[in-house]
Amino acid sequence: MRILEKIGDDTRLAAGLIELARTHSNLPTLGVVAQPTPAGVRHAERAVDLCERLGRDDLRAQALCYLGSNRLACGDARGLDDLEGALATLPAAPRLETRARIHVNAAGSAFRAGRRAEAERYLAAGLREAADSEFAAGRYRLHLTSAALAASAGPWDRAVAELRQLIASPGHPGLMALLARSLLARLLARRGEPDARRVLDEALADPAAAVDSYVAGPLAVAQVELGWLTGTTDDAGVRGAWDMAERSGHTAMLGELGGYLRRAGCPTAPTTGVPGPWAAALAGRWREAAAGWHDLGERYEEAVELALSDDDDARAAGSAVLDELGARATLARVSRA
Repeated sequence: MRILEKIGDDTRLAAGLIELARTHSNLPTLGVVAQPTPAGVRHAERAVDLCERLGRDDLRAQALCYLGSNRLACGDARGLDDLEGALATLPAAPRLETRARIHVNAAGSAFRAGRRAEAERYLAAGLREAADSEFAAGRYRLHLTSAALAASAGPWDRAVAELRQLIASPGHPGLMALLARSLLARLLARRGEPDARRVLDEALADPAAAVDSYVAGPLAVAQVELGWLTGTTDDAGVRGAWDMAERSGHTAMLGELGGYLRRAGCPTAPTTGVPGPWAAALAGRWREAAAGWHDLGERYEEAVELALSDDDDARAAGSAVLDELGARATLARVSRA
């Protein structure tokens, strides 16, 4: 970026700003809590201004996409208008990969903003766009987001089926296959199904599992959740993921990992800037945490907060939702708490 700003090539400068905004929006994984990225907003805003001045709608669609995702992650509802603007400008983007990537980003961002209807609409449009393309990674990611949506609010049968299909599909999805396994293992463990550990162990055996917090974080959370459900938590195996998340400023991952370590009775280092309901959960404010999960449409986490509370009515309500979701192992675990 320093080089581009010196030579005065505004087209390449706009493309560089788009890539910077994209990197800031890449930390979110499968969880419903967004990673706030104010720097990503700044880069994307500059990119949009440049694209409008240059008359480059093909680049403007990408810039609006990352402006929308970063704004939504910071709690700015204008981000949804940005995403709609990006999708409306899609015909100017000649590359199918770009169009599919914008749908991927829009769906994930809407999901993490608690806008389920919009997320489902973006997913459906993206899958139509990518149906006959060779952009297999885009299709894989769209299906992965679809499974995350189903895991968040139900039905879990749909999520499990979609994840199993992704894991069994041909090709080399790379890191995304490890994300699929982490989510599948957690859903299976919550239902008390015996192959949850095997699914997770196969992911942990991959050398890429310890590359960065984007993958190591979700796998570490899965390890802790499986341990919490069975009463066998060993936090030593997840400290590497915690350290990586701290180094990269991945506060959403620190919140999720810290939340599950707290449930399992493992001490964690104090964290600042944890976003979403995880902040309240880590502070023991279960009513606030449950309300936050409710606003995001995350029924499982809301139910667990209620079921672990000190209020009899809340515990009964949380247990009823866990029973409805089919979380038999979780229900048994919270009943012992």
